[in-house]
Amino acid sequence: MKTPFFSIIIPTFKRPLLLARAIRSVLAQTCGDFECIVVDDGGDPETERTIDRFGDKRFVFLRHGSTQGTAAAYNTGIEAARGNLISILDDDDEYLPDFLEKMHMFFQTAPPHIGFAWTGIRLVKDVSAGEIFMSERIWPARFPNREAAYIAATTIGNGFGLTMKRECLDAVGLYDESFRVCEDTEHLFRLARTFDFAAIPDVLVKIHCHASGQLTDPEKYSLRLELHQQILESNADFIAPYPELFRVHAQRLAELSYLLKQNRKGRKMLIDIWRRQPWRITVFADVICNEWFGADAVSCALKIKGRIFPART
Repeated sequence: MKTPFFSIIIPTFKRPLLLARAIRSVLAQTCGDFECIVVDDGGDPETERTIDRFGDKRFVFLRHGSTQGTAAAYNTGIEAARGNLISILDDDDEYLPDFLEKMHMFFQTAPPHIGFAWTGIRLVKDVSAGEIFMSERIWPARFPNREAAYIAATTIGNGFGLTMKRECLDAVGLYDESFRVCEDTEHLFRLARTFDFAAIPDVLVKIHCHASGQLTDPEKYSLRLELHQQILESNADFIAPYPELFRVHAQRLAELSYLLKQNRKGRKMLIDIWRRQPWRITVFADVICNEWFGADAVSCALKIKGRIFPART
């Protein structure tokens, strides 16, 4: 059997309609040199029936006997993958038609030291009438400096078209299954510490916001705060030379802390930022606004602006 160039991993859990949309986006690819491994993390019979309806032998179905979490689903797919490149697609998102083609062209011409890459994304909101465009984000093909590159690589998440060489996974290992959330951030830190990387400056993935349950939902904030802080502590030596890299992640921890009404922890994270960047006086504005109004300074300023200059209809 011919070895495919790509192995696409789709973890899924009781969302057959969303999964079908993701599969259709894979079938619409202009590059057909792939296998797609769908890992059912809950034993839902409809998931397998959904895949069977497409009747494409490039799709492989694997099932966990019991729910083990997203990290375990990634690992099950990776261990079964035969491709030279491993691409991740969440079951509620889509690849745009030329995702694989452009990723293929990139790795065919990229220097051998590049171990992983990602692409630009389009964010949309699912509504009853279809979808509403929210925003797009594109990263440059070349980052201005190493710190900017590390900030990008450790904040993207798997949903940004993350594609890794097999040798990268052999070197840094699989996903840490003890992480029920933030598993991609933890793994991306390991990748970025070991391999060079790049972004393809094109929008090639569509990320959907919807009401069907997502790992970024508020009920997971407490666990996300705990695990993200654990990631920062375990990578303290890597982060130390890069104060802006620390700021980006610490700022997120502060935001989560204040959302969870853990003001003392949020205040501590913001003060830690100021100690590393004493010239950043906006930290004090963030402390004041979070303590008094429950949002950072930028969010407060935008709210005030909206009240003074309401949008015209």
